[in-house]
Amino acid sequence: MKLIKVLCVVIVALVIANVTTANQGLDQSIKMGKLGEEIAKLTKENSILQAQLAKSASLASLETKIEQAGFITPTRILAVGTTTSSLASR
Repeated sequence: MKLIKVLCVVIVALVIANVTTANQGLDQSIKMGKLGEEIAKLTKENSILQAQLAKSASLASLETKIEQAGFITPTRILAVGTTTSSLASR
């Protein structure tokens, strides 16, 4: 009779341990699923931001921004020369 009681206590303890372990595994699985979703979301956002950066840094976009800032294409270019060399030479 004493052996049956001990076996029942051991079985109950094992069932409790099994349920606890299963719950912890489920919690970890849920956390991993959420992290996977977050990684996918951040990867998509990163791709969008890279595309926006590439677009804003393109030459056509920069040209438009420069024109909007008031810069204009020069109509003539002046070169200033000197009659004597004032630069150091070797």
